[in-house]
Amino acid sequence: MNPRKNLLLLLVLLLAGGAYYLFDVKWAGEEKTEEERKAKVLKGLDEKRLLRIALEREKEPYQAIRTEKGWRFVKPVDAAVDKEEFDKLVKGAAGLKETRRIGSVQDLSEFGLAKPGLRLTFGLKGREVVVLHIGDRSPTRASRYAALKGGPVFTLPSESVDLFDKPVFALRDKTVVPIKSDKAQMITVAPGGETPFTVVRREKDDWEMTVPVADKAASTDSEGVASGLYYARVHRFVEEKPKDLAKYGLDKPTFTVRVYTDKKGKEGDGLILGKSVREETVGPRGAKSKKLFYYGRRLSGGPVFLVRNTVVKDLPRTAFALRHKTVLDYDVDDITRLRIEMPGETVDVRRLGKKKWDLRVTKAGAAEAAKLPALHKHVDDVLWDIKWANAVEYVDSPGEELAKYGLG
Repeated sequence: MNPRKNLLLLLVLLLAGGAYYLFDVKWAGEEKTEEERKAKVLKGLDEKRLLRIALEREKEPYQAIRTEKGWRFVKPVDAAVDKEEFDKLVKGAAGLKETRRIGSVQDLSEFGLAKPGLRLTFGLKGREVVVLHIGDRSPTRASRYAALKGGPVFTLPSESVDLFDKPVFALRDKTVVPIKSDKAQMITVAPGGETPFTVVRREKDDWEMTVPVADKAASTDSEGVASGLYYARVHRFVEEKPKDLAKYGLDKPTFTVRVYTDKKGKEGDGLILGKSVREETVGPRGAKSKKLFYYGRRLSGGPVFLVRNTVVKDLPRTAFALRHKTVLDYDVDDITRLRIEMPGETVDVRRLGKKKWDLRVTKAGAAEAAKLPALHKHVDDVLWDIKWANAVEYVDSPGEELAKYGLG
């Protein structure tokens, strides 16, 4: 073989491969990216550059702006947005891309753009405002005709437009109390007609009741109060700036829950509940039924709204509901002896080894204990029954009258 000839062939192959990469891979990819960029309505827009989104339509137009704390509605109401829903909307704005270019047309009314039903306005950092007119749906209804102000007509996917064309309620924050459970440090509950009670977080999963008694609190149930209120959702906003709380029963709340983010009770928010009302609701299959709701309002103020009856039912009404109810807490495998004393006899069980026990029963008045066969399964069952036994009521100050409870 000729080494010189082989080297020449290798150079040709390298040059051919390089050319393929440049023309068919790198440059073709860059050209495609550039075409996609040009096809985007807001060309090359980074989501972070969006400062304002406004939708003009016949019914319920809206405008939202980006603040230091995130997006917020300024029209038709001054209110926080639903972060998850609005994130979709912002990403949708940055990704708006025409599917077909129709070009300049003589009669915009043929596409519903002479008097567009929707007009989207985007305020962009460092750029002029972009106004997008949205017209009719295409014959297949998969697209909407659109045009930038003074520009050619093109089509957009219907689902891209539908992201914006939603009721304000669907895009609005509907959280009842905006404090996540892991941020809650103290919770005070004041049910109407019942004694108020307070629990305080000592450690991550350790809560203590401080009012009306000092006792260990049920950690899961305590944190569940904050969690339940955070994940609860407003059913309907009733009045944005209420002047008369009495008509909703909120001047003298029937239930008040305060959730604090500090242990001194200075920072936080909460919920007050008032009168109940029945409203007709429509189910997923169109079935109508009347359901129970309660008027509510955040402690920090804001609109009056309705919450479902389940929100109220899930709230604890007595201090006992949040108290630690386990009678004895231990690891079953760590128990080495179990002694049960009763008026007629005493049962004494000692662990000899794994799944092996020594069982002795002493009858009342007997001089010696009788040794009986010990079945591990039965001893284990008794230990688990005791471990999982829960109090159903507390008498915090029994005084000297233990006999009154059969404990004398």
